[in-house]
Amino acid sequence: MNSIKHFISLGIFVVAIGFVLLGDSVSETLMWIGFVLAVIASIISFTIRCPHCGCHLVRRGWFWLPNHCPSCGEKISGNEYEE
Repeated sequence: MNSIKHFISLGIFVVAIGFVLLGDSVSETLMWIGFVLAVIASIISFTIRCPHCGCHLVRRGWFWLPNHCPSCGEKISGNEYEE
């Protein structure tokens, strides 16, 4: 489940950056939609937590999820990046 949330938030953030860059030259409304999407992506990524201790897993960026929790050290199950 964490991996699904991770990819959804990453996808929304990429679209948001596109809207902001495109909206800068096309429409101010499109730019504000991009900002709102970036906030939504941040909120989704903030909800990705360790199922064991509740620690936030997206600390160093949206491009990876750890195999083990940085707080309790438990292995995160259901992670596509498992070894």
